Amino acid sequence: MESTFPPSPLNWIDRLSADVRTEVLARHKPVNARTSGDVFSPGDKAPGIFRVLEGRADMYALTEDGRAVLFNCYFPGECFGELPMLDGGPHIATLSLTEGARLSCLAPGDVADLRRTLPEFDAALTQSVCNTLRSLFAVHLAKLSQQPEELLLDRLRYFSSRLRRDDQDEIEIPISQEEFARMLGVSRRTMVDALAKLQARQLIRRNYGAIHVKASGFGT
Repeated sequence: MESTFPPSPLNWIDRLSADVRTEVLARHKPVNARTSGDVFSPGDKAPGIFRVLEGRADMYALTEDGRAVLFNCYFPGECFGELPMLDGGPHIATLSLTEGARLSCLAPGDVADLRRTLPEFDAALTQSVCNTLRSLFAVHLAKLSQQPEELLLDRLRYFSSRLRRDDQDEIEIPISQEEFARMLGVSRRTMVDALAKLQARQLIRRNYGAIHVKASGFGT
């Protein structure tokens, strides 16, 4: 079965060989429907590897004063929750669903069995965790050295690479400017100024709740 999801780096399941992918997807089970809310919180025992089927899932942490720091957003086809499947530890952040989002889940027992019997799956899972950790580290370093405009440009390029389909020149990133401000740790005013500069360079256009980027200008 051909995938209908964008070829995101976090959509590693669709890059498995046909037989292995079929086996993995056969074991994924739909998560009980919910309109929104938290899927897991810090300290929770991992229920498996999740995959977004529809909508969006947000991973964040709360500061001591109650502010939400957004780490990442996951879109259809993308997976999350892999790290505890490797080290056996609990979740270290909160994962929340937006309205209408749907997930499937690969249970820990199935993950262990697939890792034992399918080396390709084990290698892909390990590589996925490594890629995620490298990405988080890169974001941390960028926050220490880049100005808001370049930091935002870097994040837009990252999300564009995950959401773009073949021959698509304009990519919609369904993340609001307020959410990007939370993700980058800057004020809303700073985010508005950074977006205005990128729009003046004709790299983006703003819409309610989303940012549209020009793929040709981003080199994606």
